[in-house]
Amino acid sequence: MLMLKAVITRWNTMAELIGCALKLREPLNLLINAEQNNRSVYGTRLHHFKLSRQEWELLAELHPLLDVFLEATKKISQSNIPLIHEVIPIFDILSRILDDFVNDNEKFPAVRAAARRGHAMLNKYYGITDESIMYRIAICMFNSPS
Repeated sequence: MLMLKAVITRWNTMAELIGCALKLREPLNLLINAEQNNRSVYGTRLHHFKLSRQEWELLAELHPLLDVFLEATKKISQSNIPLIHEVIPIFDILSRILDDFVNDNEKFPAVRAAARRGHAMLNKYYGITDESIMYRIAICMFNSPS
């Protein structure tokens, strides 16, 4: 497994990077500790990147939230032109998942804040669709019995 690098213009890489880091947690810690024990120049540099137990826990809580958006993006991107009636149910699922994160008081405050921010962005896009006649037609078609 390779360690990924986040690409600022591709936000989904952060979900992939965190997932990869969580899988490589032990080897990463071993690398930092080995370099630090060797007292090499690199060990001193790597030590600054060592995450605390709490930081690892935060990443472990944040990853499922980001991963949901990654999976939604992949699902929507499977088609060259995602149709509104395909996107609406995905938005609904995202909204419910975000609600679950926001309301889970066991989660880190930063994770709940990220979920609130995600919810605000999702609502922004929902608001735009409310003004679209195509959205209204899609809702009628989506909700009508077949």
